[in-house]
This record gives sequence, structure tokens and C-alpha cells, in this order.
Amino acid sequence: MSKVSVTTHLTLDGVMQAPGHPDEDPRGGFEHGGWEPPYADSVMGSRTAC
Repeated sequence: MSKVSVTTHLTLDGVMQAPGHPDEDPRGGFEHGGWEPPYADSVMGSRTAC
């Protein structure tokens, strides 16, 4: 049997839209794209799939 590993970028208030880049997903007038990179650090970057 294979393993499935999932990583979800989600804010505490439930935002999943456009974590990577400011113009990634402006649907519905979303203006906060690119919210995730400022919170990335070496620990998060070193995490690998099991």
C-alpha cells in the first residue's frame, strides 16, 4: 500500500487562496495573494515527504 502525504497552507482564519504569489489567484477580488512566503523558514523548508 502507498502512503499519501499532504501539505496544506492555511491561515488560522481559513484562507487557502493564492499562498505563493501576489497574482496567483485573484478570483473574487482577492487582493492578499502571496501571503505564505513571508512565514517560510529553514525548518519549513527542510520538511520532506515521508
